[in-house]
Amino acid sequence: MNFFDKMKDLAEDASKTVSTTSKTLTAKADSKLKISSLNKEIEEARVSIRKVHEKVGKAFLDEYRNQNKMEDNFIIDSINEISGYEDKIIKAKLKIEEEENALYEKLQDIERDKYDN
Repeated sequence: MNFFDKMKDLAEDASKTVSTTSKTLTAKADSKLKISSLNKEIEEARVSIRKVHEKVGKAFLDEYRNQNKMEDNFIIDSINEISGYEDKIIKAKLKIEEEENALYEKLQDIERDKYDN
């Protein structure tokens, strides 16, 4: 192999490395944005659950202190509301797990492509 062939091989290897790095960073950035959005959804659902707990707590205190009878529908609706938020949290956590698995597979594919070409 002469000098120019070695330089050509070196340039091709550098190009593959840059391409692989670019693809890897893009995949990681995309996943990070999706996961960040899902974590925000989870936090918003948790805040909403806390607000429902506060409303129920205030209603119990009002019932205890002022003898104001709490409506049965209020409790049932509050439980259903909390349950809905908990479902959102579970779904978001599953989506995060799926996104992490998809990222892992993408990174594996990128590495395979690097060595196959």
